Amino acid sequence: MFYVLSEASVSPNSWLKTRECGSAFSSIFERAKKKGLEFVLNVDSTIPCELFGDDVRIRQVIMNLLTNAVKYTEKGKVTLTISGEVREEEKYLLKVSVRDTGIGIRKEDMEKLFESFARLDETRNRNIEGTGLGMSIVTKLLALMGSELKVESEYEKGSDFSFEIVQGIVNKEPIGDLAERLEKSIESGGEEKYLFTHDAKILVVDDNDTNLKVVRSLMKRNGIIPDEASSGAETIEKMAEKRYDIVFLDHMMPKMDGVETLKKLKEKDLVPKECVIIALTANAVSGARDKYLESGFDDYLSKPIEVVELEQKLEEWLPVGKTEWKILGSSDGSGQEKKETDTIMEFEPVEKADNKEDLDNKLLRKLRWSLGLDTEAALSFCGGEYDLYREILGDYVNNSEARKEELDEYYENANWQDFEVKIHAMKSSSKTIGAMELFEKALSLEEAAERKDEASIRSAYPEFAAEYLKKVKALREIIEA
Repeated sequence: MFYVLSEASVSPNSWLKTRECGSAFSSIFERAKKKGLEFVLNVDSTIPCELFGDDVRIRQVIMNLLTNAVKYTEKGKVTLTISGEVREEEKYLLKVSVRDTGIGIRKEDMEKLFESFARLDETRNRNIEGTGLGMSIVTKLLALMGSELKVESEYEKGSDFSFEIVQGIVNKEPIGDLAERLEKSIESGGEEKYLFTHDAKILVVDDNDTNLKVVRSLMKRNGIIPDEASSGAETIEKMAEKRYDIVFLDHMMPKMDGVETLKKLKEKDLVPKECVIIALTANAVSGARDKYLESGFDDYLSKPIEVVELEQKLEEWLPVGKTEWKILGSSDGSGQEKKETDTIMEFEPVEKADNKEDLDNKLLRKLRWSLGLDTEAALSFCGGEYDLYREILGDYVNNSEARKEELDEYYENANWQDFEVKIHAMKSSSKTIGAMELFEKALSLEEAAERKDEASIRSAYPEFAAEYLKKVKALREIIEA
């Protein structure tokens, strides 16, 4: 498998894992097939199987380049090529190219390509759906990763969009023939499987209501209705009353954190031998697993939780006979229907919306273009459930005043211990809705609080607080419009 790990969360969030990418690329394949186009995958088999970088942004860039390539190609083929080379110890230069045999770009139009919503060659493109190439978002995402988009194009013959980006090397073992595996997945329709459980007894512990809501929703498709606790004390009470197969225990909680809670549970002999305790953490870094094992946990899971990672943990730790893999849309007695879980975002303005789907897409565009939210990442954290994402956005706005007041109080009283816990929660919820800039700034404040670096906190918090309030105000106006 080929993993590109998120810099913010070192866990196997992959954009080229066969199951996930087969589902994503299948939509591109179907679009190409309908137009009589060939979709070609060229992936270098010597690429290291695990790389460290920003998987969400890289995947966004690739999928948007492919979407545009298919859209503006009437005959021939679209080719995705992924290769690279080792540059230095533990560093790899990843090279990605999307080539098409489409209409190409006039030399005089090249500069317009990177302007938001610019219409190129109006006469030639009059029959093509959409209002522009939308390359602005691609260039912005690449800039955030220290890269840039390169374009070679010959009018009426085609274009080649490419970028290079340095990644860390986690595992040097070659990826192998990934292209063949992906092609087989695509040819099979990119069937998506999900893990269905039988009588799984699960307890989820988190002091953040939003996190509990998300986990509850994600576990629905696994046939799980988890018990919930919002504190260490409540966890102890629940485990004294009931035996669980797995307890997902949040690390960062006020008063009694996850490590302290686990210690007390074991002192009270409330952790049966067959019970697995998995740490929930938004601070996964290299060596995190060893750290949690030393603290008595059996494993850890990164937040925001990814569906794939959650199901891997459930399969690994639930007793034999309590899990089985099913194809999404197959009958499980719940009436669950097959659904599209990997929608390609079209970054184009919508003049009017005639139905719910149009309204949903219009909101997503506003969130991305007006607020810069990473809506694709946010939807993935919500298991692709748009209604849940809307609900989480509402919670984020409605709880903002209380969060800010608590942080202000801790800041004014120099209570850096509680400040760290609260800014940690704000960091997690900001990432969940796709507010990556706020997430990164909250992370810096959390790290400063952990170091008891008062000077850095005093310097950075006022600006963060002002930006947070500005973002919340704009978000409220959009979702209430």
